[in-house]
Amino acid sequence: MKNTSSSRSRNPFHQVLLRLACVAWLAWAGGSAQAANRSWTQSAGGDYTNAANWGGTVPGSNDLAIFGLDASYAVALTANVITNNALEVDGSIENLPS
Repeated sequence: MKNTSSSRSRNPFHQVLLRLACVAWLAWAGGSAQAANRSWTQSAGGDYTNAANWGGTVPGSNDLAIFGLDASYAVALTANVITNNALEVDGSIENLPS
């Protein structure tokens, strides 16, 4: 009977490389899901989904969205902000229902 398994799959060096690649990918993918504090930077107001109003990155589902500017401004909520972890307005944090 002929052995159909690849000699490469039995090579310990290749197995180690494959495992290292998997660990590196998981570390990279897991790191992108970490929570962050995202602060509103536009004192004139604007659209919630515009990254420029947040200094470059709109808050994601694990992030804290902070509205802490000392100004009166209106924010257009054109997306479901309930997907954020919490909102902070003038120093008061409100956890949002999941």
